[in-house]
Amino acid sequence: RWQTEGRYFQTTAPATTTEFPSRSQTKVSPKLSAVFKPRGDVTLRASIGSSFRAPSNLDLYSNTVIASSTSPTGFLTSQSDPNLKPETGEGAEVGGEWRVNPQLKLGATVHRTRISNLIYTKNVDLSLNQRVNAGSAVVQGLELVAAIQPLPWLTLDASYAYIDSEITANEADPSSVGKRLTVAPANIGNLSATVLHGPWTGTIGLRHSGKAYTTANNSDVVQGVPQSKDSYQMVHGKLGYQVNSMWQFNLAVNNLLDTV
Repeated sequence: RWQTEGRYFQTTAPATTTEFPSRSQTKVSPKLSAVFKPRGDVTLRASIGSSFRAPSNLDLYSNTVIASSTSPTGFLTSQSDPNLKPETGEGAEVGGEWRVNPQLKLGATVHRTRISNLIYTKNVDLSLNQRVNAGSAVVQGLELVAAIQPLPWLTLDASYAYIDSEITANEADPSSVGKRLTVAPANIGNLSATVLHGPWTGTIGLRHSGKAYTTANNSDVVQGVPQSKDSYQMVHGKLGYQVNSMWQFNLAVNNLLDTV
């Protein structure tokens, strides 16, 4: 159950007060899952269910202003909307895992979700964004994972995700229909190596993220310019120490090469 109400007031001239009436919504989000093992080294799984996401207080009541080199005013305002509706979704996924041998494991998952009342940012112009509800969107994709242990002290992990997203209906911004969701790259990949030495563990990894769009109509195709969401690669690392069976300490650093 979700409920919200708000109040806006300004004490400087011109003094003003706005009351946002209480709203609420109740949503049941069931999920049904099944796991099947046709043989000892193969696991199959499937699930279907619905979801619910309420807008945040930032989405509803708070306007934000940041400096922008591309805005004619020098600032970019993101405008809230106290009338935003919660998102709802219906989704399904099917996947499996194959333990090829004690040193190698492979997995794959396909998924599809339909979202109604998607909360996203509408680009009005270079100086103004608005948080609005789109009619509906579809997100579907494929995820592949692999893990191999070539040596007792070394584990290699790899994963790849292809994400196909599309706004399918949007009366608030018709130019966004048929376009990809903003800040949602189509390709994401990870490679990592983990070394074990006594109580110590060390991991080094490489993450790749494809290009994403910041405008709802996907018009920001030029890369290497301010506010563009270009593809990138990032190296990260983690060092851990196992004190005992209950305690482990870890230190993680993202973007080790300071390239993003």
